[in-house]
Amino acid sequence: WDKDEILINICLVIEGVTLQYTLSNQGSLQLIVNRFIYYMRSKTRSSRRLWRCVDYVRKRCPASITTKDNVVIQRSAAHIHPFHDTRILKKVRSGAVFTAMPEAVKKGEDIKKNKHGGDTKSIEMDENSASE
Repeated sequence: WDKDEILINICLVIEGVTLQYTLSNQGSLQLIVNRFIYYMRSKTRSSRRLWRCVDYVRKRCPASITTKDNVVIQRSAAHIHPFHDTRILKKVRSGAVFTAMPEAVKKGEDIKKNKHGGDTKSIEMDENSASE
């Protein structure tokens, strides 16, 4: 497959309301929607998740998405940069794109365990300090 075919297939899946998930280098959950990548900023007990563009810090991109039960319920602001096609293609080629969130979460936990030598306490501490 060439780059355009892969991206077209990703967009078609998204139009069919199937979200796609990937992982950061550290194993944190990310969301792919309409050729952009978002990181999970927060989640609530009612299964709402707020996702922010991965270029929020570096490029001050204000785009965000809210999902509930894995369905996009709100989009806020437009992106101020080009699509994340290159990043997405790299993740697709490395097998790091998932259609099921639990599968992505499990893979992310495996990555975190390997980075911390299986020490889950240090993982929790890292995540807590990252959110402060």
